[in-house]
Amino acid sequence: MMARKKGFVSALAGLAMLATGSGHAFALDGEIAIEGIDQETRCAIGFGKKCGIDYAVKRGLLATGTRPVFPEGLFCRTIDDTWAMDYSFKRKRTSFHGGIDMPAPYATPIIAVADGVVVGKFPATNGQRGIEIVLRHRPQDTGLPFWIYTQYAHFQEMPDLQLGQSIEKGQALGPTGNSGTDSFTGAQNKRRRPAIHFAVTYAHRGDYARTDQAVVPAEGNWMDPVALYRRMAPFDSLAVKAMTAAEKEIPIPVKVDDGSFKPVTTKLVWPYECSHRPLAQSPRNSDQKERKSLHSKKSSGSGKCRDGNVDACREKCDDGNQRACKSLKTLTQ
Repeated sequence: MMARKKGFVSALAGLAMLATGSGHAFALDGEIAIEGIDQETRCAIGFGKKCGIDYAVKRGLLATGTRPVFPEGLFCRTIDDTWAMDYSFKRKRTSFHGGIDMPAPYATPIIAVADGVVVGKFPATNGQRGIEIVLRHRPQDTGLPFWIYTQYAHFQEMPDLQLGQSIEKGQALGPTGNSGTDSFTGAQNKRRRPAIHFAVTYAHRGDYARTDQAVVPAEGNWMDPVALYRRMAPFDSLAVKAMTAAEKEIPIPVKVDDGSFKPVTTKLVWPYECSHRPLAQSPRNSDQKERKSLHSKKSSGSGKCRDGNVDACREKCDDGNQRACKSLKTLTQ
């Protein structure tokens, strides 16, 4: 553990300081050119513009029905946008949510779920995910028989982390924000509430490619982020989906804001700290948008979509109006 000093670049990660064809100045340990990744994996994990959603579904991007169960007596941040929920009504094409979202106040520290190495850093202009960090975890880091990749997105600002830097379980990565573009306008989405977008991919091989938009594990698959905490097979989404309701209630190991871990020996933790005290709640959206939304709802009297206006419906849905989301889904089918 002493070798994993915060702020220092892993010696192993720096061994391959070579020019690559991916536009990066150097390659990290395990990194290969994107040409070394098969096309199906590129489409499934990298979401290429010319790729359909079927590739991702085949590699595990499908709803499973899992539910996190937190330690008794602790307050923990919970999920609002669930794994693989249908996002087609908010996108320009058929789309499923490639992760889970947990709202939290601006600047709430997002923490690493396990020991690992930084293998991806992406700016706010990267897409709907906004500012993003990706960590790579060896099997010994998680206790699982795979190479795991965890993705943390919507940071308020770019974390002060370097590619190749070793990270410890529970280490603060950066502040929660609402960065990310609107899929229709391409501009920063100011309506999004602050939250983490947390995603998990995994592979039996340890090599991966890093593009300008994603980290793509060789022969990689999607994993339900809640299923990560099962710590025992199955992990593939089809098998998890087939589990009983009781099996889908998954105990979650956590870091507490007093610095302790529950259980003490866990290799994995939830990406936010839990507390013995009630947690501050996340605003639904930016202050400016919240004022506009409240004014609009007072004026209309209900906050419902009017006259089949898709744009107005989408705006109210982004503000958290579930009735508007249902209307939007109907309008865009």
